[in-house]
This record gives sequence, structure tokens and C-alpha cells, in this order.
Amino acid sequence: MSYMDKSTICIRRASYGDLEALEAARTASIQAEAGWPERFSFELAEHMETEGTFTYLIEDECPFGFVTVGRCELDLAEGEIFEWFLRKEYQQSTYGRRLLIHGLSVLKRRQCESALIWLPATARRAKELLQRQAFEDSGAIRERNAAQVTTLETGLVRDLSDFF
Repeated sequence: MSYMDKSTICIRRASYGDLEALEAARTASIQAEAGWPERFSFELAEHMETEGTFTYLIEDECPFGFVTVGRCELDLAEGEIFEWFLRKEYQQSTYGRRLLIHGLSVLKRRQCESALIWLPATARRAKELLQRQAFEDSGAIRERNAAQVTTLETGLVRDLSDFF
């Protein structure tokens, strides 16, 4: 990571004008070691159009990470972290945790009882960070098909009743 003035780093709500920069941040953060296919297709614009779904970005001169949260489709009492990405050069610098906490705060304010996130089964570092933030393995496993690649994902859940 190059030198940056930490006083210029902020988290703010993403807008449609940020879509290209968010896609670049997501693409730069996807790593084969984490189990994500190189061209895993998500529709950021769809998230922004969905009522009750919120995308927040972290930036200095340009966005280098983001989190998208909203209500879980299967259980409306549960929130879900749909996407959580940080450029590799910013990882292990507390920015991923800050984004995560911001997303959890949004879910708590939206009166969600818990938060769910799906991770590739091989995403060891992300899973360790989530466990340090009181996420627990839900026991749920799913297959995700994208870019002609099947990825095995595990669900982790955090109870939000004791969150702030």
C-alpha cells in the first residue's frame, strides 16, 4: 500500500456515478486463492435500485472497497451482507473491518435481528476476520454458479441483538 493521508479516507453512500469505480475495486479484490471466479458477475446497479438495499464505499482519491447490505430474501428479520470487497493492497489495514461494521450498523438500524454473509469455502482470511467480529458458522452451504465455475460457499451469521 502506498502512503496515504488517513484523514482523507471516508465511508459514504455509493451513487450510480460510482458504479465503474466500484466494479474496478471489486475486480481488483477478487483473488483465485479466495475461490472467486475471475469474472464473477454481480449487478451493482440492481442493488442500488432495490429498495432497502444499501451500498457504502470507502475511498481516498477513489473508491477502494465497498459493502452492500439489505434484508435477506428468505427471512425478513435477518439482514444480509450481499457484497463486501476491499482492494488487495488495502487488506489487513482495518478498512475491511470498518466497512463491515458500517454495514452491520445499517442492518441494526433497519431492525434486523441477525446478519448473514456467504463466503467461498476457501476464503480463510475473510472468515477469520468475520469470526473475530462474532460471526459464527451457520452450517449452511450452497453452490454458486458464475462464469462457468461452481463455487462452494459457507454461510456465517452474527446475532445483532448485542451490536452497539
